[in-house]
Amino acid sequence: MTLILSQTDYLKLLDQADIIQNNILDSFDITRKYQFGEGYWRHIQLRDSISLDISNYQQPKSLILKCHERKHPLEFRFFVLVESEFKDLEFKTGEYFLSGSGMASECDVFEAKSQRIVEVAVHIHPNAFRYFTENTSGKLPRELEHLIRRWDQPNYERYGTQTPAMQIVVQQILQCPYQGFTKQIYLEGKIWELVAMVVDQEVQIRQGCFQINPLKPSDIDCIYDVREILLKHLDNQSQ
Repeated sequence: MTLILSQTDYLKLLDQADIIQNNILDSFDITRKYQFGEGYWRHIQLRDSISLDISNYQQPKSLILKCHERKHPLEFRFFVLVESEFKDLEFKTGEYFLSGSGMASECDVFEAKSQRIVEVAVHIHPNAFRYFTENTSGKLPRELEHLIRRWDQPNYERYGTQTPAMQIVVQQILQCPYQGFTKQIYLEGKIWELVAMVVDQEVQIRQGCFQINPLKPSDIDCIYDVREILLKHLDNQSQ
């Protein structure tokens, strides 16, 4: 049996799930039980314009999310693990997804039965992105203008492959050693570090000088090592 939900209803139900972890010092960081299977969904609201979502869950049944046209902030998603019987998936382990702001198009998102997903997602309001990227004249660099579009314009989207450096920062986010306002400062710093890495690749692509170089054996080993550390840490968190 396949469960079909609108994206609005899906997010509403996630937000109504039982809280399984909430520290008084970290009222901005709330972990809830995943409503539609095993695992959890963690929402960290660093400020009004920047949020961080950490998901680690497995589906007991197939799920289709019906996403209508909607205003979309900038989004950076990093897939730590995607396990599924289906090979023709929209995204894979070790990839990232970049979405600019604007109007996201209508689509259906399919999540297969028994599929396990571990991801870190960053959402940034376009005004916050502008604050960090505009020059002294208040203009965005030409290579980044396509990332900030009016709410009635279609947003820009692209998939890419995470570098070992990106995966290390994702690991640091998941293993943040701080609490309270120090935790907020640390996590926001790491978010902008990740954004900088993705934006650097985006600028190179727009300039036509981005090259996908084959990974060295040492880089591949590093990626697998980081992945194992991340999964072990996440599994310990859920116990």
